[in-house]
Amino acid sequence: MNNYKVRNNHKLTRVAGGAVGVFQRDHRMQNHGKEAIFRQFRDNILRRHEIDPEYVPTQHRISITRKTNPTFKRDISNLDEVIKFLQTTYPTIPVDIIDFASMTIKEQLQMMMNTTIFITPCGGVSMMAPFLPVRHFIYY
Repeated sequence: MNNYKVRNNHKLTRVAGGAVGVFQRDHRMQNHGKEAIFRQFRDNILRRHEIDPEYVPTQHRISITRKTNPTFKRDISNLDEVIKFLQTTYPTIPVDIIDFASMTIKEQLQMMMNTTIFITPCGGVSMMAPFLPVRHFIYY
C-alpha cells in the first residue's frame, strides 16, 4: 500500500505462511533458491492465457474470496462485515467478491492480475496468490 495513495493510511497486518511444513526450518533448504523457477512457472501460465506477466495495476483493487460450496470448512465467517468495513473505509477503491468456482481459468488470472490487495481464507483457494501482480498484498 506504500506505493498508492489510500485514504486514512490504515495499517493492515500482513500474514503469510503458518503451520505448513514447507515453511518450517527443516524444509527451507529444499525451497531455497527456487524463486526463479516459481516465477518462470507463473509467467509461462500467464503468457499462455495472453496476459502480460509484467503488468502492474495503476490503482488499488481489493479482491475477497467467497467460497460458495457449503461443505468447505475454511471461509471468512464475517464476510459481510469485512466488505462493509472496506467499502466504508476505502470508498474510492473497488472491492470485488470472487467466487472462483464460477470463473474460467483465464477470468481468474485476469482478476488476480488486477488485484492489489487479496483477502482470502487459508486453503486451496489461496493457490491463486502466485498470479498476483508485483507490489501486491495478501491477507490470510
